[in-house]
Amino acid sequence: AVVATAPLVLEPVGKRLDLTEPPLELAKRIEVTVPLNTVILVIAATDSTPHGAAGIANAVGEQFSTVVGDLVSARGEGSEAVRATVISYAIPPSAPSSPHVFRNLSVGVALAALAGLATAFLRFTLSPKLRNERDLLAITEVPVLGVIPHTARASHPDGSSAKRGPRGESFRRLRANLKFVAEPGALKTILVSSPVWGEGTTSTARDLALAMADAGVRVVLVEADLRQPTLARDLNLPQNSGLSHVLIGEANLIDVVHVWPGTTLSVIPAGEVPPNPGDLLSSARMGPLMRRLSESFDIVLIDGPAILEVSDSLELSRHVHGVLLVISVNLVRRRQLAEALASLETADAKPVGLVLNEARMKQRRQSGRRRRATTLSAWDTWQPHPEVVADGTPSST
Repeated sequence: AVVATAPLVLEPVGKRLDLTEPPLELAKRIEVTVPLNTVILVIAATDSTPHGAAGIANAVGEQFSTVVGDLVSARGEGSEAVRATVISYAIPPSAPSSPHVFRNLSVGVALAALAGLATAFLRFTLSPKLRNERDLLAITEVPVLGVIPHTARASHPDGSSAKRGPRGESFRRLRANLKFVAEPGALKTILVSSPVWGEGTTSTARDLALAMADAGVRVVLVEADLRQPTLARDLNLPQNSGLSHVLIGEANLIDVVHVWPGTTLSVIPAGEVPPNPGDLLSSARMGPLMRRLSESFDIVLIDGPAILEVSDSLELSRHVHGVLLVISVNLVRRRQLAEALASLETADAKPVGLVLNEARMKQRRQSGRRRRATTLSAWDTWQPHPEVVADGTPSST
């Protein structure tokens, strides 16, 4: 078998067939096998054409028959010691041995599927984004108090989202969990913030406030995001007066506190966007204002801006008992959450819990395009809060 692919055989074959490649290269296209327990050599050749492959195999067989007898000396009596005879000539094949289209396609599809699954697994495993509660627990020991499901539509400002459906149930669960993270009365002022913009802080604070009011709690929602306020527009409240006007002394508290009709919820909008929101929130007026609100209401919820974007929420954290961080699925990264928690720790603020927002619930998944809907009547249906007296000071009750 070794002799069949040796230069002794292949050099004459190359000259006979006018092949340009050297014997060592030609040997790579020839395969010689010996069936078990036989003295038969099976010669197979590979070529770009059927006739070329058959011609090479036949030429090798014939040349091997000629050469092999000369390699072994004749016996003493003059007879041949070894004789090789071609017992079957190769014929041009009817189909190519390669490529195997069906097999290659099947293997390619299988490998592509495996590669896709492996890529998806690696991206899911190594993704820097936060996707579920397990990812949160791997970064911090701050408890996850609520998981807000993704909904096709934004929650309705009339309060229906906080009363029915999976979203309403999730806020009732969040309301109940807040009672267990602190002693009774020790968590009257709560800052609702997030690491970055766009994580649903305002809608979370609004629906949480509605859920608390639905339980009979006297709660006030303060929009302290003086840079990108949206609450007044969503709730059809006047945007020309609010927290910013109180902090600069242009309005009294009674002028900016509005009661949600039929509930125990009051709202203080942000007002006009000032040129120095950070200075206003850190001014000397903010502390007394927060004390007045905490004396007049059971719970004070503050809708604050993103912690990593501006320093406003860190200033606000000095006036609250705890911070509730909203984390939107597949939006905030692990590093950003760690940085936000480190910033709160530096500011000596206490994160009481995390809220996982926009969580995908398979059994509740809905599709559709988001849109903002308003069902409230004109803003003049809002009433001044009865707990705040006419002179702007809180009552004793």
